[in-house]
Amino acid sequence: MPDTRATAKAKNEPAPQNMDPERPQSAVAPNPTTSNIDTDGIIHFFNRTLDQTNESQASDQSSRTQAEPALEDRLADLENKLDSIRRYLSQTAHLADEKKEVPQLAAALRRIISEAPPQTQPLGKFSGQLVEDPAVFLQRLEVHLRNHQLQTPEDIDDAILPHLTGEAATWYGRNQASFLTLAEFQRRFRAEFTGYKRQKALRDATEVQQGPREPVTAFAQRLRRLCLRLNPDWPEAALVDHIICKMTDCYCLPIAQANPQSMEELYQACEKWESLLERRNATPDPRTSERPRPQPDQPKERNAAPNQRHPKCWFCPGYHFNRDCP
Repeated sequence: MPDTRATAKAKNEPAPQNMDPERPQSAVAPNPTTSNIDTDGIIHFFNRTLDQTNESQASDQSSRTQAEPALEDRLADLENKLDSIRRYLSQTAHLADEKKEVPQLAAALRRIISEAPPQTQPLGKFSGQLVEDPAVFLQRLEVHLRNHQLQTPEDIDDAILPHLTGEAATWYGRNQASFLTLAEFQRRFRAEFTGYKRQKALRDATEVQQGPREPVTAFAQRLRRLCLRLNPDWPEAALVDHIICKMTDCYCLPIAQANPQSMEELYQACEKWESLLERRNATPDPRTSERPRPQPDQPKERNAAPNQRHPKCWFCPGYHFNRDCP
């Protein structure tokens, strides 16, 4: 392909003058379109351009070859991240609906709990002792009858009698024929086990001292129940002091020095000193165990010193009674 720039330059330049005078002007005038074209330069230019193009292509291919592994790793990493994002979105897409359902679920749970039957404690036994609360027994009895749908007098009688023992069973057997209704039984039951006589017995029981062989912890627990039966609003600090005052001397003084302020602290002090006294009683006293016992068959010393048989006389250095002084 001819160089257009070289052709244009050749057209614009003036023709060279004839330097040889002997040769005619027309003989040396060349063709302007071919005489000024540098064919070797054009070929060299194209060869250089081609070489540069090949080098550029080779360089691009080399750099592309080097960059392809890193690019593939980057693309693979991006694809993995996109997959993770897709999985997360698919797993969390239902959270919006769940947030809307949480209040409804809570309301349903509250309704189920409110409609469920209350957990009841077993009816248990009632013997009529002072430490037992008849109001608690009557409350459990009502729940027991309602849960088992016992309404007839025969069903009520069969439900009550197995749960009464001791004094309460004796009282029920003596008055069973007069209990025509459940309300009648409840009224007379309260009158018998919460009346004036029962309150007086409770007051007397709260003033009883600890027995000589009664464990101090059991005594504290029993007296606490009696005091609370008599007065449910008894202050705890005053109740602790009252129980300590009713203990025996071997427990009253050390436990009072411990200064318990609650029933829990009082029980801990009782258990501590009860354990100490038990260990002390189990260990023999060396002062009494090592004391020699007198020998009954050992003859008495008759040659005792005079001063061990008679007192010293006031009138002379001898040992005899004053009235026997010569």
